Amino acid sequence: MLASRQLTRLVPRLRPSAATVHSRYLSTLQPSESAETSSAWAITSAGALAALFAVNVAASQGSARSVIVEDRPGIASASSASAANAEEESSVDYYDDDLPIYTSDEVAKHDGKTLQSIWMSYGGNIYDVTDFVANHPGGSEKIMLAAGGCIEPHWHLYRQHFASNLPQQLMEKMIIGHLHPTDQEKVDLQMEKLADETADPYENEPTRNAKLIVHGDTPMNAEVPRDVITQSYITPEDMFYIRHHHPVPLLSEKDAENFELELICV
Repeated sequence: MLASRQLTRLVPRLRPSAATVHSRYLSTLQPSESAETSSAWAITSAGALAALFAVNVAASQGSARSVIVEDRPGIASASSASAANAEEESSVDYYDDDLPIYTSDEVAKHDGKTLQSIWMSYGGNIYDVTDFVANHPGGSEKIMLAAGGCIEPHWHLYRQHFASNLPQQLMEKMIIGHLHPTDQEKVDLQMEKLADETADPYENEPTRNAKLIVHGDTPMNAEVPRDVITQSYITPEDMFYIRHHHPVPLLSEKDAENFELELICV
């Protein structure tokens, strides 16, 4: 049976539709809610766990029957087959469309190396990003970090993807299928573990001037109000325009004293 902690997460959501699967990630993991990251990821696990609920119950019951009638292999094998069929039916019924369902192993083959096509998963959807890689605003090198795998761990750091609806709008056009619920559950649990056992990469962000116009705070993207920038010929340090792509490094006094910046002129 599912653990009680998992059962409590079955209530919020059952079988999210394909059109809303990844939007639920965009809405539940807000960059400014680092303190609630753990509970947010717990919520995202609910859909996959709900789909697997019947499978786990069937599997555990089948196992119990196998113990009782272990000297009757015909019945035991029938129980195993029943559990397998239940799992297959559960994965098929999990999504509200007819798009194909792929396992993480199948997605992994589409890494641009094993196969030339480039696939990745996010929130239960599979995306073919082959033609988008060259146009990725952050460069092809960064998006290829998720080639053949899941996007979630990377967006845990690169949270600028949550700042607008543009990523969601672009991704809608690239959906080719869904990730098997069992594999999506593993991704969700991976993200829960990441939130529970590691420090938030943005927890040591410096305090900013309250007058800045903030467009995104993790990473920080802020501009100076027009009426402030014209008050002085020299812009105060705490009012500089900010356009970060990563967390601000936390340096010790020794690190700060020994810091060197190398400029390469091309």
